[in-house]
Amino acid sequence: SGTTTGHKVELTLNFAQMSFVNSDGADYKVNMWMNTNERTYGQDGKRTWAEVCTKWGVAAYPDVHIRTEDGKAGEKVTDKVKVVVKQNGEEVYDSFKTYTEAPKANAGTYTIELIYQKDENTSYSIDSTSFTIKKATVTITANGTITKEYNGSPALPAGVTNDSFTKTGAYETVVIDPSALQYESADASTAAINIVLADNQTTCLTGDAAINYNVSLDGLTGTITPRKLIVTPKTKTFTYGQDTEITNALTTEFDYAGKNGALPSGLTPVFNGSMKLQKGSADVTEYNAGTYNVVNKDLSAGTNYEIEFPATHV
Repeated sequence: SGTTTGHKVELTLNFAQMSFVNSDGADYKVNMWMNTNERTYGQDGKRTWAEVCTKWGVAAYPDVHIRTEDGKAGEKVTDKVKVVVKQNGEEVYDSFKTYTEAPKANAGTYTIELIYQKDENTSYSIDSTSFTIKKATVTITANGTITKEYNGSPALPAGVTNDSFTKTGAYETVVIDPSALQYESADASTAAINIVLADNQTTCLTGDAAINYNVSLDGLTGTITPRKLIVTPKTKTFTYGQDTEITNALTTEFDYAGKNGALPSGLTPVFNGSMKLQKGSADVTEYNAGTYNVVNKDLSAGTNYEIEFPATHV
């Protein structure tokens, strides 16, 4: 009599990992089968995983054997060994799979694993290693001169497109986004100005190819010319003896406009210096009654501007 009590039995089944050796019975390693040294994207013309993951030394690579109990090389399983490439845990290539478009071996860090596929449902890891593909370098140069009139911004001028540049060192077509480039300085200069990556940009390449290339902008330059201003003195009338008023007017009483069109929004030149009066072609130092021409003395808006006066102004 009494109550039947159930008993739970826990069974732990330990499955030994199948091990593998090469033809000589030595432990099998991934880099015996593949050249897993760090490489550069597109090196040797290889840009797909199918090309990168070919056997190293096709005529002499060691076969893969299952290790027997006595440590010798047993069954040869080379034709059942596949290469699986993963990045951040996600599979990017399996040499036993068929792809509509061959997966590209893009620049990055990967894990490469050799796997013995015993049957459809059973597989064993033979070995794995990390593998790095470095970015290749594409050199960018300008087709002709990239130039603009000073506008206060380091941005490249309108009209600059991908076709404004030559790209050297790329294995496929790469496209440049000009908005990702800028002048190193926004100021006008008589010397060439380096063109660099724009603020907060890590590349000027667009599209899928961008991840595979660093860009070299060495020698890529442009020019910024001073913005031309037309300064027109205002016509003023004074009474003899108003020397102070005349002197002040020669520093402030003028209009200005861009010679090649309206000034960009927010661009306000700051003027220093003054104009002067002339009678004929002689400078006037005493302001007697009379009619005078107004010409430039040393009026300037700095090196970013070039001032032009009308031929004569009364």
